[in-house]
Amino acid sequence: MKVLNIIKSIDIGGIEKMTLDFCSHAYKAGIEPHLICIGGGAMESDFRKSGAHFSIIKKIQRPFDIVDPFLIFRLRRYIKKHRIDIVYCRFADEGLHAWLATRGLKKTAVALEFAVDLGINRKIDNKKFRWLAKRTEANIAPSQTMLQQMHDYKMNQSPNNHFVHYGIDPDRVAQSHSTLRKELGIPQNALLAGMVGNFYNNVRDQLTVCKALPTVIEKHPDFHFVFAGGYRNHWIKANYEYYNACLDFCKSHNIMHRVHFIGLRKDTSNIYAALDFYVHATHFDTFGLAPVEAMLNRKAVIANDLPVFREISKQGQGMLLFDHKNHHELARKIIFLIENQETRETLAMKHYIHALENYHIDIHLKNIKKLFQKILKENKKLP
Repeated sequence: MKVLNIIKSIDIGGIEKMTLDFCSHAYKAGIEPHLICIGGGAMESDFRKSGAHFSIIKKIQRPFDIVDPFLIFRLRRYIKKHRIDIVYCRFADEGLHAWLATRGLKKTAVALEFAVDLGINRKIDNKKFRWLAKRTEANIAPSQTMLQQMHDYKMNQSPNNHFVHYGIDPDRVAQSHSTLRKELGIPQNALLAGMVGNFYNNVRDQLTVCKALPTVIEKHPDFHFVFAGGYRNHWIKANYEYYNACLDFCKSHNIMHRVHFIGLRKDTSNIYAALDFYVHATHFDTFGLAPVEAMLNRKAVIANDLPVFREISKQGQGMLLFDHKNHHELARKIIFLIENQETRETLAMKHYIHALENYHIDIHLKNIKKLFQKILKENKKLP
């Protein structure tokens, strides 16, 4: 089976990491991976080494939403030349071009992934998603929570809608040694927690974490916390407002000597390895890559109790959950883990096993291949 992944950029982000793991391990599941990127990015070298057939095809940039006939032609030529079975798209614009490129190709199906928050997505992209959802052979969500949001936004309620949990390569995220403490001047015997997530698009909720930290640091003055994340990417203009709000809060509460904002980082495994435990808060998530990566790094994980984290943790079995936006409860849970080393280590192993048994890349590939075979058979596209 030949699967062509189409993605708009390969900057540092969750969808990009999931795609990288897919490309790096697809052969184990009997899938020949292909990847076309509509622009470059910081992870280009990783994808070139992934084992996938890798190409970059540029799209007309302005206006952004124009349908690019040259891109459609080049995609169609690639699909026909390599006899692609499944074209797998992560965003609406790529999905539209892929669908147009496959018209009349009887042996190729289009699968569209819904891995963005439709609540903050651009209206025009939601219109594209809605239009495509009626026409693609499969619409795939990475969680039941995302599948429900697709229903709420009327994204073609039909048998074509499916959910397949993401899978992560443990070897990519696992790291035994870290240089982060030395880089930041944090003593090896000081407890350190952290969060990975960007500050743009009003998605992550670093501010709730910031609000919990003064109480924690007052009781445990040697405790440190690190935020890793940027305020722009290849497609989004720099937005300092939310980042500065978090920064200003920490400054006004005199905790900047213990809170570290280290910006957008590619070496997330180096960050996880340095932590004693991981904290995550967000307004919405389609799956929750960062907390699951931390779990696979054998870290106890605290996360807010959004539906997606109740789902991914199986109602708290795989994560320690706190009430959404309740920074007082979050502070208590952080303090609890600081003061109880044995419990912290027990939870770390429990969360690790939970992630390994449910969100390993091999499990994802098995399930996604089964779905791809199903849609090819149902649409009579199998040879």
